Amino acid sequence: MVFLKSPSNDFDSSDEEDGVADQDKLDITWIPLPDRDGEALGLSALPGCRFRDVRRSLKFDLDTIVAAGIREVVVLCTDYELAKYKVSTLIYEYASAGLEVHHSPIEDGGVPSQSQLAEICEHLHKSKQPILIHCYGGLGRSCLVVALFMMLLNEKLSPDCAIEMMRSLRGPRAIQTVKQYNMIHGFRDLDVFSDWSSSPMKSA
Repeated sequence: MVFLKSPSNDFDSSDEEDGVADQDKLDITWIPLPDRDGEALGLSALPGCRFRDVRRSLKFDLDTIVAAGIREVVVLCTDYELAKYKVSTLIYEYASAGLEVHHSPIEDGGVPSQSQLAEICEHLHKSKQPILIHCYGGLGRSCLVVALFMMLLNEKLSPDCAIEMMRSLRGPRAIQTVKQYNMIHGFRDLDVFSDWSSSPMKSA
């Protein structure tokens, strides 16, 4: 579902606030999808984030995302986080840049419900456009969702291999909490996996 927000004055996300913005290019990690003809999912940290020593430019990051050919964004941050990290208008800015936005918030360090996970994975599977997925750091929730999606696409991919794959791509801090680790290891026993395995959507 797409949620559009009007700009708010509660938090100013301008590039002038809190010092000079970091002009390093937004790091987007591309995850190749099996049997999908070169398709890949992009993962990143929160674009435009301004927190502690992080001073990203939202405009610069949006330009990077669009230039990378991304046309859809799945945002896993909560509204509270978007405000805290001074990008409260992020979803509105995405839409203004012509991107399709799917906001499916998961609490920091947490895991999605089965229904939420099924909805995200179904969308990732059906979409034919380049997609970026991000939470705050691009290490916990984002890596969890992508690891589970990869396990859905490849029934032979073990939980340990899925975790190692994400850590090899995003660093040793990928998959950050016990909840996330346990969800990956118990994933094949979840109803969402059984439903996927018997669904014609799997081979769509």
